[in-house]
Amino acid sequence: MPWSPSGAEAVPALALALFDPSRVRRLNAAQTLKDMGPKASSSLSDLRACLLRDPDLEVKESCAWALSSMGRQAIPALRWALRRGDVDTRRTAVGWLECIRPVRPVVVRALSQALRDSDGEVKRRAADNLVALGAPAFSAIPSLVAALRDHEPKTWRSIAFALCRFGPRAVSPLARALGRGNAAVRRRAAFALGCSARAQSQAARRVLERARRDPNQSVRREVETALLPPVHRDPLDGLDL
Repeated sequence: MPWSPSGAEAVPALALALFDPSRVRRLNAAQTLKDMGPKASSSLSDLRACLLRDPDLEVKESCAWALSSMGRQAIPALRWALRRGDVDTRRTAVGWLECIRPVRPVVVRALSQALRDSDGEVKRRAADNLVALGAPAFSAIPSLVAALRDHEPKTWRSIAFALCRFGPRAVSPLARALGRGNAAVRRRAAFALGCSARAQSQAARRVLERARRDPNQSVRREVETALLPPVHRDPLDGLDL
């Protein structure tokens, strides 16, 4: 039976339908609540519960979308899902937090914390979403630099590219990592600074020039590669193969 998103009187029935045995009914209910937006705010706790518990990925996605359509009042529910949910729930919640506008510091903090998640996909999505937030997410740059310690090449490379996209704002934190981190972190900081250097950042080039004297051979090699013009760089450089 279709529902009309015309009024708040429909919300209790829609909230109840989120737990219907029928996947189609659950999906329809979540999508209708999404269309209602803030008018469906009384269903927040039900949407959070559905996001946390539903076994169907499409239903989860629709619940998270419905929550994000309600604006700032849905931030606690999405943060809770990001902290307490299973891996599919966390992957879903981390994406929809970024969609809430205007950007709020609590969202930046939640995405920064997600960089320490046990799942690489959650961390990569958090990094991408912080970049998508733009200037309001500048405060997350130190957390991104710290996340360069990640052992998974796919993850730390995503974080390095995210730092590169923050432009000059990321150069000083990366310079500190290049000067103080362990050898692996210094290599990765050089990799990220290399992206900025090829984007014509003179500050990044100056940092890399100083790092040519690094005591570790693999770091020096990455620094030299980072200073090469793009046409001379091997696309596999920087991969921990």
